[in-house]
Amino acid sequence: MSNDVYDAWERLRAAGLLEEEEVWNVTPAGTDLADAFYRDMLCAEEHAAVREVLDHVCKKWRSTWSDQALMHHICELPANVDGTGPSIAEMPLGTELEVPVCPPHANFVLGVGNDWIETIALGLNPSTMPMLRAAVEDFGAGRFHVA
Repeated sequence: MSNDVYDAWERLRAAGLLEEEEVWNVTPAGTDLADAFYRDMLCAEEHAAVREVLDHVCKKWRSTWSDQALMHHICELPANVDGTGPSIAEMPLGTELEVPVCPPHANFVLGVGNDWIETIALGLNPSTMPMLRAAVEDFGAGRFHVA
């Protein structure tokens, strides 16, 4: 597994989106963010193909796979997007995974708008979370000023 995963794990934990235990749980804030992303991005007609794949995997995972079975399934996937090469489990530690397919060669592309990119970037930055939470609380309480 890439060290980037551990870095992302730490950012999610520090942002209050993930609770770190032996078994991990997504926090309510993480669930809200995922629900909003699904609703706002994946439910758009142009992202139907991506949504169908994710829905299929999530349905199968929730209905038949344990977390361990899901990890096993992921590790058995081919490392290359064209289905060639070794499985992820067979790759030596530290091996870089394939660069994503460029849009002209992809079967479908998930286009994430700048508003969502900024939301995700802010949400994963632990130093911004207290300010964001305070802003949401102020807005909810009617304590805001638009200049």
